[in-house]
Amino acid sequence: MAERMNRGRRLSAAAKIKFDQRLVLANWLLDLFGVATFEDLAKNMRDPAFEGISEDGISKYHQCMRLLFDRPELSNDILL
Repeated sequence: MAERMNRGRRLSAAAKIKFDQRLVLANWLLDLFGVATFEDLAKNMRDPAFEGISEDGISKYHQCMRLLFDRPELSNDILL
């Protein structure tokens, strides 16, 4: 029974940390795009015009990301 209580305490302590802050990969991704949160990353991408596939068969989100995040380390090939 004591084991269950300790496990519950660990889970409740972990639950206080936001999900995106617990992942190293998530932090790396945010840093790569030069933003602080996923909300910042997505704020200009909510337009329905970016949904779907272009005539070339490429996601319209790809086009959006190329326009919004002009960073040398994010080449066109990497974003594809």
